[in-house]
Amino acid sequence: IKLIIVLIVIGLSCYIFYLNPKPITVYTGGESKITAPAAIILISVFLAGMVFSSLFALYFGLKAFWREKVLRDSERKRAYSAALEREARDLLASGEWLQAKQKWEAIIAKDPDNITARIELSRSLEGDGDLRGALKVIDAARAVDSTSIEVLFRAAEINLRLQNKTAAIDNLALILYHSPNKKAAIMARDLSESIGRIQDALEYNQMAGKLGADKDDIEDTELRLKLKALIIQNENDRSLLKSELRKFIKKNPAFVPALYYLSSICAKEGAVEEAAKLLASAFNHSKDPCYWQEAAELWLQAGQPERAISAIKACIKESTGKLQVKARLDLIRLYLKLNMVEEAGVEIADLESILSNEDELSYEEEIRALIYLKGRYSNLLGNYKESAILWQRLIDSEITLKGERDPQKEESNGKPLSARFSTP
Repeated sequence: IKLIIVLIVIGLSCYIFYLNPKPITVYTGGESKITAPAAIILISVFLAGMVFSSLFALYFGLKAFWREKVLRDSERKRAYSAALEREARDLLASGEWLQAKQKWEAIIAKDPDNITARIELSRSLEGDGDLRGALKVIDAARAVDSTSIEVLFRAAEINLRLQNKTAAIDNLALILYHSPNKKAAIMARDLSESIGRIQDALEYNQMAGKLGADKDDIEDTELRLKLKALIIQNENDRSLLKSELRKFIKKNPAFVPALYYLSSICAKEGAVEEAAKLLASAFNHSKDPCYWQEAAELWLQAGQPERAISAIKACIKESTGKLQVKARLDLIRLYLKLNMVEEAGVEIADLESILSNEDELSYEEEIRALIYLKGRYSNLLGNYKESAILWQRLIDSEITLKGERDPQKEESNGKPLSARFSTP
């Protein structure tokens, strides 16, 4: 085939030469000229075109070849890194920190710009207990890409583990600068509050609200932070602090922490009545039993037990369900503490009547508390036999709660004990 091609080329050249034997002159510029048979000129121009085209094709061919070679090398590197990464992740998940560290370091050696590998290397070092080393790795990752949100979050996490809250806040601030999000805002807010930077915390809280954080949480946090700021600003002047707290409560009457803080100041100054009113208001808004209990304790310390009784009775009127039962139990405790045995007996009977109509499982804790109080009541009356039965009932209920055998249930063929508390 090659011989035939050569013969065809030679034959065509001879044919062209036969058709164009006369010489022609080609001027190449100025006085320069070439005189030769027309066939030779034509063949020469044709060959020159072929050479030029070949060189042109060779240039683009080499470019394509190099591009393909780079892509093949890149694909091989990517496949190698992916295999190493899978192995490293498996080792990391298995807690093999040292081996995982070696794999991630191998990946970084092949690809220094691999941010993910640097982050996972920091996790391996953290797992191995080297927090300082993990932070150095993350700092190196920040040098590669200072705007990576994942790297900045990781830096904040490690600084928190190192108890460096200020540095953690700095990293979160960078996140909020480059890519604002509510998670970073809330973290920065809480950390700022924990180190006493209340004004910064207020700013971050407002930012979190704009970024879509829960509205109720933002409002509650803002009130709490404003209260803290108010306390810090006026901590050296108690009278001014009380005045500012009253103004604050007037604007936010349902904010329980402010009510409680002012009540504690009033209690220290001996203004028991005002403190008790503030605690009653705190209970009305929160329905937390600790506030009526503290109010009653204040009246007892002030030597006015009748006011303590009135405070708990007022809470009974304001409560329903389990909350009312808890208040009644506290009233019984108070009667017994004051040795008002008759009143305690009446209240015990009333509470027994109420609980007899309720589900035992729902009121299990309250029932046990009432059995205990009734045992104390029986002791005060000198009914030791009856109180012994009640103490035994308490012991049996403790055994049942721990999943052990309950002899009384076995004797009653597995039927649950009645919620009624009258002794046999």
